[in-house]
Amino acid sequence: MIFKSTITKTTQLTFGFILLILSITAFFAFDSKNLATSAILFGINSVAVVLLFWILLKTEYRITGQTLFCTCGPIKKEIKIQEITKVSHHSGIIVPVLLKLSLNNKGIIVTYGNFNNIYISPKNVDLFLLRLKEINPHFIIIAQPTND
Repeated sequence: MIFKSTITKTTQLTFGFILLILSITAFFAFDSKNLATSAILFGINSVAVVLLFWILLKTEYRITGQTLFCTCGPIKKEIKIQEITKVSHHSGIIVPVLLKLSLNNKGIIVTYGNFNNIYISPKNVDLFLLRLKEINPHFIIIAQPTND
């Protein structure tokens, strides 16, 4: 089953701003007199645009058999669901994990193996956790504390 990542408006605006800057740079690159410089700038901009769209369109989490596949553009991570020990809800810009394959600041931190963590943000977190629990009923879920 495939779960797409949630995307915040801030992420959309940031990516849009970056694309605008890249477009402006590409436009002025062709105004240059030096053809080699224009070609290099156009190539760099093209790679950056493709990478941004790849990340936007291909950030997802797939449960297949006993494995969780996390994809964020060119970055891929494979996790054995039986190795998951804890899932904790997290909200905030600063995420205390090294690997963040998410386009949102609200998501879950999946702890697996000895001390490995990954931050993800599936659109339907409840269904995602239910599917994981069907395969591995032994991990714990820590709810995010409420601010009263």
